[in-house]
Amino acid sequence: MGNIKRKSIYSFCLLLVILAIPLIFLAGCNQSNKLFEFGLKTDGSYSIKEVKNKDVISVEISTTYNGKPVKHIDRSAFEGCKELTSVIIPEGVETIDNYVFKDCSKLENISLPDSITEIESGVFDNCASSQYNTFENGKYLGNTNNPFVVLISGIDNSVASYKVNENCNVIYENALSEFSKLTNIDMPYSITYIGSNAFSLCTSLESFTVPNFVKYFDASWFYYCTNLQSITLSANIELVSIGYMHGCNSFSEFNVYSTNSRFTAKDGVLYSKDLKILLAYPLRFFP
Repeated sequence: MGNIKRKSIYSFCLLLVILAIPLIFLAGCNQSNKLFEFGLKTDGSYSIKEVKNKDVISVEISTTYNGKPVKHIDRSAFEGCKELTSVIIPEGVETIDNYVFKDCSKLENISLPDSITEIESGVFDNCASSQYNTFENGKYLGNTNNPFVVLISGIDNSVASYKVNENCNVIYENALSEFSKLTNIDMPYSITYIGSNAFSLCTSLESFTVPNFVKYFDASWFYYCTNLQSITLSANIELVSIGYMHGCNSFSEFNVYSTNSRFTAKDGVLYSKDLKILLAYPLRFFP
């Protein structure tokens, strides 16, 4: 009789444990969501606006909030989280705004998903503890399956040719700055975004073709590229920023893929597709 009672108690306890498992999981999800302030975007997705507890040590961001996907991390969301050591950003997040992890001085492990298409300036400022993955001549951040989502920086700036990993999506700001002997950059089709000053002071670079899936062209990529002569804009460029092309005194022509629906070039000058708006012209037009 005692054995039967003990078995019944054991079975009852086991049942409680089994029933508690999903409750524990859900509680964990709720706790994760309570850690953040979320913002609703115009496309119906959500962003992480701010982490509420600046003393947080480890974070795994949820893929959804209120049944909608989390796709963005807003400006300075984790800035100043000085105890933060680990962050997992899930698949589905596409953009990371300025200064998101600025001054997270203990941040060692950052997992970035393949879905990342854009990382703005200053995101990793003063993250001195961060651990990077290496491929040939570069430091990268990524995830377990793809360690090379973002090229953070080159290593040896004395090379004449540079190869970006074929699984890389983003070239981070200043990544190849001061590669003064660089004449050739081998970039994969997977590149979707290039950060500001990415190739600044590459004084031996003479020509550049924007990767096909990049939508935004920023002339600051080439700050003081003194021997740069030509730039070719690819088919998917939707927006151009020309105002910061300082020090490119040898520049002589823009070219544009004929399949680009917004821009065209004529005699080296950049125009809107219908030729009604002159957008930029090389220095050779100055007397």
